[in-house]
Amino acid sequence: MIESGDLRDMTADNKKRMQYELYIPAQFDESCRGSLEILIEHKLADVGEVHEGESVYKENGEIDHCVVRFSMDEGSELVEEMLISLDELGIPYGAKLYQNGKVIAELGNLHHVHVMLDASLGDTKKFKRLDAKITAALEENSIVSTTCIDIPKGMARFVYYVADKELAVEVINTYLRRSDLGVGATIDVIDSGLTIHERYMSDISRVYRGLVPDVWNVIQGEWKGISPQEWMHLLKRYPKTPEGLSFLLNVENGTYQKKYTSLHVTFPLFIHDNKQFYLLSARQMLTFDREGLSTRKQDIQGSVDRPSQVRATPASWDLCLFAATGEGESASRLYLDFNPTKSGTVGQVLYFNGETKTLTLLGPSFSNVLLMLMKEASHGSGDYLIQSIMEKTMSLDVDTMDVQSAENQLLFEAMRNLSERILDSIGDMGPMIGKRGFMGMVLLEDTVFDVNRFKKDLLARWDIDSITSPEGMKVRAAIATVDVDSVEEDDMEEAHFLVIDGYKVVVAPFSFPMPLQAVEQGGMRNYLWESAVEIGTRHTYHVAISIVEGPGNPLEEGMLLAKLLAVATEQEGASAVYTNGVLYEADKFHEETENLRDDMLPMANMIWVDMDFEEDGTISLSTSGMELFNQLNVEFLHCPWDPEKAWNYILSVADYILTSGKQVEDGDSVGRTEEEQLTVHINEPVHADGKQSIQVFFTESEE
Repeated sequence: MIESGDLRDMTADNKKRMQYELYIPAQFDESCRGSLEILIEHKLADVGEVHEGESVYKENGEIDHCVVRFSMDEGSELVEEMLISLDELGIPYGAKLYQNGKVIAELGNLHHVHVMLDASLGDTKKFKRLDAKITAALEENSIVSTTCIDIPKGMARFVYYVADKELAVEVINTYLRRSDLGVGATIDVIDSGLTIHERYMSDISRVYRGLVPDVWNVIQGEWKGISPQEWMHLLKRYPKTPEGLSFLLNVENGTYQKKYTSLHVTFPLFIHDNKQFYLLSARQMLTFDREGLSTRKQDIQGSVDRPSQVRATPASWDLCLFAATGEGESASRLYLDFNPTKSGTVGQVLYFNGETKTLTLLGPSFSNVLLMLMKEASHGSGDYLIQSIMEKTMSLDVDTMDVQSAENQLLFEAMRNLSERILDSIGDMGPMIGKRGFMGMVLLEDTVFDVNRFKKDLLARWDIDSITSPEGMKVRAAIATVDVDSVEEDDMEEAHFLVIDGYKVVVAPFSFPMPLQAVEQGGMRNYLWESAVEIGTRHTYHVAISIVEGPGNPLEEGMLLAKLLAVATEQEGASAVYTNGVLYEADKFHEETENLRDDMLPMANMIWVDMDFEEDGTISLSTSGMELFNQLNVEFLHCPWDPEKAWNYILSVADYILTSGKQVEDGDSVGRTEEEQLTVHINEPVHADGKQSIQVFFTESEE
């Protein structure tokens, strides 16, 4: 997800740099600290830089604390923005920020959870496996974690820095009870006071503030929390209203049927099952309680396979509708159930799917469900925002619009923010259509992209070991082993930001299709795939894969991208690949990439060849994509050969230019063999992109 608080737009006139030290009383090793340093470096952009930090160790080998050092332009607004960003990222409780050796802020909102175990009960591998299972079960609650395991010294300690201590301790105790390694284990907590509902809203704020800060500021300015009178009415009817729901209502008393700002945007507070749910106000909850019995009957009694934790008869129900997607027969709803069966829990959350008419138990409590929804909300909110802005932009009537109106001014500002942050981002959102660089999209039909499987397939197909990058400070490495079949799915960790042999790769699944105009244009360009437009326009999801930073070898980056996209096409529902402005058939793209196993470039994937049929009966061909490798595009002008021969030949020339390491000069000869040599000229392009191109103009002697 794109991080909020991009400091690059806040440079001060005075360029004097102040020195800062961020002291963190946490067991951050070099990897954890390095991940945080990368995040801070991205925040600083053009206003500062990160310097060498350190992790300070105790005599027994454990880490006592770490220090992150950076310098930044003067300006109180920059410091404030940095503090907000660090708070949104999540820093362990007890941290301090020093400016030129003086404490200027105490920060940190994550609980410390230390798990001490008996090292004599197992070996290092067993303890690490238990830690991996706990970390996976903690999900979004664990912002960062570390271990200290030294069996000979009798040391086995897991440390988790979490958003909600109660949920975390509950999960940890569950896994300790299940494992022989948990005998005699103790848990020590340093309480920061943070709750999962506070973290939930912080995550949403991070997304909106990072993408459209001006719109977000207006939305927050229009919020109005629940009044004391309304709160008393709600509490009288629902005395067991969970703390998390009370917190959200105090922030904004419902978003259902509300529109914000002059843009009239809606604000879904929950994202689940690719649906936007809106929080009901206290008054709407009570109104539905009085008047919504028929709807409750339809949802509970009329659903398919009612969960055993839910009572069957209306007289025994004690349900509170707190969120809905809208009205009508296909609307979906979220309920709190305060009177479950013996197998359920008081305050459990039910999900009615209005499309499938099914009722499911979403979670045992409001807090558990918020934790589950946290990932969907942070990712889905970004998708929803981009889609909303795109739709409003497409609906503009340029000829009649009032450019100076408050609504359009706010929309223009939102468009500008999205352009700057998305095109420059290296976070979960990934790149936007039209950005040049090593990126591509895989289109999927009726299925979502599985990042965990993608990482496992990379290792299995190409021996690519991907490590989870610091986005969200999730610094755990993806489990990688030579024996891929032994890796269990539960042990894999989801990541959207990977480090592969020094390359930083963004993998960004989107829950909506690519813009159809781009798909149609890319499909029409591919003369090798007759049904490209028809199949491409049927897709419902897409995943963007982009190499955003690396050692600087364009050819290696191009080959890596081909492998990444090819592996992504192996997932169920993958129908096409969009890259270099062209829509490729998924199977053909995968087949072409296999050439890399024989040390041949997948030229048809890396370079596209456009054809123009000339009036004299010849054809002209031009490449696109060579500029990504810092090379000029190639043009065959008025070629008399048949299209297949010309197509293969121009790709072989492009291959030679990419792999020979030689700079092609005007008047040079190129060819597949010494006998087949064509004279090239460097000139202004006829059909290709760029200011110059490598041209071969065919004459009768070259037929």
